[in-house]
Amino acid sequence: MAFALHNLPGFPLGHVVWRRGAFAAASRGLVIRLNGRTAHAGEPENGVSPASAVSHLLTGIPDLPRTSGIPGFGLATVVHARLGDVAFGTAPGEAVVMATLRTHSDRDMEQLFAAGEQLAREAAAAAGLRMRLEAVEDFPVTHNAAEALERVCAAARKQSLSLVEVPAPFRWSEDFAHFTRICPAALFGLGAGEDHPRLHNPEYDFPDELIAPGVAVFSAIYRGLLVEDRYVP
Repeated sequence: MAFALHNLPGFPLGHVVWRRGAFAAASRGLVIRLNGRTAHAGEPENGVSPASAVSHLLTGIPDLPRTSGIPGFGLATVVHARLGDVAFGTAPGEAVVMATLRTHSDRDMEQLFAAGEQLAREAAAAAGLRMRLEAVEDFPVTHNAAEALERVCAAARKQSLSLVEVPAPFRWSEDFAHFTRICPAALFGLGAGEDHPRLHNPEYDFPDELIAPGVAVFSAIYRGLLVEDRYVP
């Protein structure tokens, strides 16, 4: 079995946050590289600029969850874009657009990514560009196995920690999801405070008060598996 926790601002301090089945979203980085031909900025007609394709992608990518027809939750966020170089005498000849795709099912991820690839190919073809597409930082859905999740909840109760069940998977993703593919596993949250700055906020600061309850839950899980059950790996 495998177990992990993530501190979660927005929930009461020290409360154990859990969910059956899908706990965190699948995510995949979409990298679109466009290549045309540079030209003098005074003669842009002599080059092949990716500017129009980039504009199309910046507006089209956020609409992918709707236009792709996926049945469940989907989110496409543009995270980076660059067009040419800082050179006022040169019309650009290359560009890159990056986005993060998120879904609550692995099947929806495949459909959403395929829609992103189609959008990129159409934008490149319309502008006469060469296009190269990459998938990076690919994380499947983090799925909590029932037998592992029971261990988490039992350990929390033994430590007299309050439990909070969430109704839907979180939008963020975790590399721990790969562990859930190979053995019974569970990821749970530990509340960092309802008014605590959110994750990736520049004002975020890890609350040290979570160290003790986090260790206590893992210790109780360990004792339940290896001591009380006489578990032998």
